[in-house]
Amino acid sequence: MIRNTISLLLTLLFTVTCAAQVRIVTYNTGQPRDGLATVLEAIGEEAYVHGIRRPIDILLVQEQRQIRTDTKNIASLLNEIYGTSVYRAGQLEGDETSSGSTGRPGVIYRSDVVELLDETTVGRISFTGQARQALRYNFGVVGYPADASFYVYNSHYKAGSTFDDKKRRLVEAEAIRTDADQLGTAEIIYAGDYNIRSSTEAMYRHLRSDGPGQALDPIDSAGTWHNSNRFKQLHTQSPVTRERYARQTTGGMDDRLDFQLVSGELMDSEGFDYIVGSYRAFGNNGTHPLNGEITQGRGAARNVLEALTTATDHLPVVVDYQLPANMRVQVTIPEVIAVNQASDAWRVSVANDHPNPFAVDELDYEFSWQGNTIAVTDVEGGNAVEHPIDINFRQLGTHTLKISVTATSPKTANSVFNRSISYTVAFPGDANLDGLFNSSDLVSVFSVGEYEDMIAANSDWADGDWNADHEFDSGDLIAAFQHGAFERDQPTAGFVVPEPGGISLVVLGAGGIAFLSRQRRVGRADVRFPTP
Repeated sequence: MIRNTISLLLTLLFTVTCAAQVRIVTYNTGQPRDGLATVLEAIGEEAYVHGIRRPIDILLVQEQRQIRTDTKNIASLLNEIYGTSVYRAGQLEGDETSSGSTGRPGVIYRSDVVELLDETTVGRISFTGQARQALRYNFGVVGYPADASFYVYNSHYKAGSTFDDKKRRLVEAEAIRTDADQLGTAEIIYAGDYNIRSSTEAMYRHLRSDGPGQALDPIDSAGTWHNSNRFKQLHTQSPVTRERYARQTTGGMDDRLDFQLVSGELMDSEGFDYIVGSYRAFGNNGTHPLNGEITQGRGAARNVLEALTTATDHLPVVVDYQLPANMRVQVTIPEVIAVNQASDAWRVSVANDHPNPFAVDELDYEFSWQGNTIAVTDVEGGNAVEHPIDINFRQLGTHTLKISVTATSPKTANSVFNRSISYTVAFPGDANLDGLFNSSDLVSVFSVGEYEDMIAANSDWADGDWNADHEFDSGDLIAAFQHGAFERDQPTAGFVVPEPGGISLVVLGAGGIAFLSRQRRVGRADVRFPTP
């Protein structure tokens, strides 16, 4: 690319592509069955709030026989749906007391969005205490700093309504809260099949008790959920009244067994956070009769409701989470500028790089340049702030502009931008920047690249793109010269071209005077401009 004798704007974009938000699903799938693919795909197509539509990023499953069979098969199913290989299963398999090994939790995650940093078991199993080990996952988000990680506990609590069953659920809740409290004020999700009927149960009250890891219900729906019309839209079991496969739980929609609770750090509207209104029992909008089948409602397309009855005996719980801000900095400055020619096009644009303001935290930052500093707050997703900048356009030579943008909102992606950017102030027509205006500048212009023929009647001519290749370079100069565009009565166009009939130079400047010289023989005349 040649350096334009007036001002060639250099636009630099600094950002790293990040996820928009994270869709997390807890689903007691058991082994993969008919209909599961339909349900998983439909979850990805649903735009429940704010137009947010995306495939599952983290799928927390329960009643897995083995990770290497059931869980990996579900990961393969997701990869098949989307024609990709990014879905992966966790590796850790917890212990359980059941000899049939049918109750374990597991996880599948989208590796191009989140990174599984660590997985560990929580608690010890016994026939009088915890029935299954819970699993704790630590996830990072691709493109975000390390401190933007969050934790997920995945549990399948002991089923049943006896005193012993409730006691064993409490033992598991105590183990989870002891572990979570040691994490401090972390972003935590408590997910899984709780197998409880009321918020008064001891295990639920313990999860909700005070402390660093206190669990909160994002939808604040305390009460007796079992067999209640009031909570019908929250029920997740059972979508059927008769078996669609062997040993499927029946009884119709009457229980809220599946949950995603969160720590207070996910309810403060900062950084990684719960998107208000996004919590839902998938396929359940409360239009079915109490104790009826999910197919009697209108919470999803008919084929999806049918698939919910054959995939398993639970409904998925789907929740969307916003991510921290994603800062994008775009610098537009002249690479070469004619001396004494100011412009309002020199600027720095700072954006919160996401089209949906509900899916990303607001951006706060400080912008500094050449000893000046300003603070900007609350830039919503999809918005940008333009900062005009002053540069030295009166002094010939090469100059350096130091620009710094630092995010002050928590855990922002691409949070620090520091650049020293060089530009040159030169005479109009001094294409080779040697301080002289002569035929060497013409050689410098003509020596760049290959040239294409002129395209007739092109609407881009007015912008300098004379050969209609969508670039402004020496090819445009050749095209303009060949078609006689620069006669004495033509308007100036802002660059150097030869005049027909010999080697000559036209000095063109924005608002300046065209210097036209007709000479039939090759000559060289050095013209020195006074220093401004």
